[in-house]
Amino acid sequence: MILNIVDLLPALPQVTLVLLLLGASAFDLSHRRVPNLLTLSGAIAAVIFSLTGIAEISLSQALLGGIVGLALFIVPYAIGQMGAGDVKLLSMCGLYLGTMPVITAALYTMVAGGVLALFYLCRIRIGSVYSPKSTVPYALAITAGVLFVLSGY
Repeated sequence: MILNIVDLLPALPQVTLVLLLLGASAFDLSHRRVPNLLTLSGAIAAVIFSLTGIAEISLSQALLGGIVGLALFIVPYAIGQMGAGDVKLLSMCGLYLGTMPVITAALYTMVAGGVLALFYLCRIRIGSVYSPKSTVPYALAITAGVLFVLSGY
């Protein structure tokens, strides 16, 4: 059986999103920030996928998902509990997922973030000295939340 490249196109947005999230997680783990270039290029790709019909959602659904993703994490950012890169990362995910899936992903993200925070808290309490590096790399939690949504949970 010969595989036609056109048959692979519907999976391209999800594969792109997963690769972007893995890159964001790796960078956040090592540098404790999410690069603007990653979120911006991911957002542009999501809009292109929607405009060309490769994505499963329309451009308006994608844009609304991006706005909702931004709105969900803007308050934690405003009170200093989350970095701007994390807010932009969830907004970018909303461009790929749409409104309801990004809300679900945010809920899963909060659970994963709580588990991650407990892990870091335990790590600090059993001997590590607190430092700015002791912040939680929240891109990992966002990645976990989105992966749960993409897997159908």
